[in-house]
Amino acid sequence: MSHGGKREGAGRKPKAEEQQLVDTLKPLEPKALKALEYGLDNNEQWAVKVYFERVYGKPKETISQSIDFNEFRIEDMVKFRD
Repeated sequence: MSHGGKREGAGRKPKAEEQQLVDTLKPLEPKALKALEYGLDNNEQWAVKVYFERVYGKPKETISQSIDFNEFRIEDMVKFRD
């Protein structure tokens, strides 16, 4: 069960920490692009997905919900004492 409120390590990392990670990974960029190119050249599904999601953005996700309030029972949601 999660607990609300302030917790050690919670929240977004400081900008300096994010920048340090970017700086650490930057030398690997040519290798990563080469791997993506290899995947695209070999029709790898993961590579095509990565490419289109980065270039065009992820497609909008829809969630279908159906609620029938006529069959709603509070007893199903809350346990009462006997």
